[in-house]
Amino acid sequence: MHGAVRLCVRIEEDSGYPVRLVVLDPITAYVGSKDGHNTSDVRGLLAPLISLADRRRMTVWALSHLNKSTGMDAMSRVTGSGAYVAASRLALIFGDHPELDGAYCMAVAKTNLGKEKTGIGYRVVEVDTGDGSGMRAPRVEWIPGVLDVDADSLLAPKPKATDTDEDSAKGDAVRHLMDVLKSGPVRSPVVYDGAKAAGISKRTLERARGALDVRSVMVEGSPGWHWRLPLTKAEQDAIADQDDATQGDTDTSADEDRQPPGHLAGGEVGEVGDVESEDRQDRQGRHPPEGPKGGDVDGDADELVL
Repeated sequence: MHGAVRLCVRIEEDSGYPVRLVVLDPITAYVGSKDGHNTSDVRGLLAPLISLADRRRMTVWALSHLNKSTGMDAMSRVTGSGAYVAASRLALIFGDHPELDGAYCMAVAKTNLGKEKTGIGYRVVEVDTGDGSGMRAPRVEWIPGVLDVDADSLLAPKPKATDTDEDSAKGDAVRHLMDVLKSGPVRSPVVYDGAKAAGISKRTLERARGALDVRSVMVEGSPGWHWRLPLTKAEQDAIADQDDATQGDTDTSADEDRQPPGHLAGGEVGEVGDVESEDRQDRQGRHPPEGPKGGDVDGDADELVL
């Protein structure tokens, strides 16, 4: 990152013209030996670039890819530390157009420059270069009008045709599972028992689990495996900051399955209920409940479409 700053200064000195735009694509390629998932490291890397942009009145575009997780807000999908988004004045997310096939949408995920979070549609088309060579090149064509869509809904998994009915069995199971896990990790036997009481089959529950990317984790002080929703970026960064404070230079890369010692990021563990015999192995902690009869989660789970 310091190299990019020095390059901007040198270009201005050599050419006599001010630099007005800097594009870092992707920004994670410029972290060097620093940890791009560590909030403190990222803030230190961005500080000189932000200072230069303020002094020289130039614009910096930093591009980043999205991770493959589902069930998370749009800003939590940005690869690396949340400090990348936190330091920006404007964060834009790009995905498929919500209404038109073959088109795309640019939606606002965060802005300090205005109040509204809306989207704009566009297409990528091929056009003749017009120089007589017959060559063709891509061009962005903006679609007139503003879309009432935010970044979270733009990246939300698109349901399959069989799951579009709000009263479908899988839809009921998804809503049930989100309600059960909204306060934090819950022992998997309790989840199974609650689903059974609600009339949800084990297979349908596993399909809902796959659609929400629910994880199996161990929780200190509570026996057996627990189910929980994926950690948000804010929770991951909070864990990394806690590790920085207590362990110094210990690696603080925050992935979706990390849990802070003795602390539940999402809330309290659910109440312990009766456990049926088919879940005894899970209760004893010998393996996580990955699917019906120890198999994989049903492959019918929704796929994320970016």
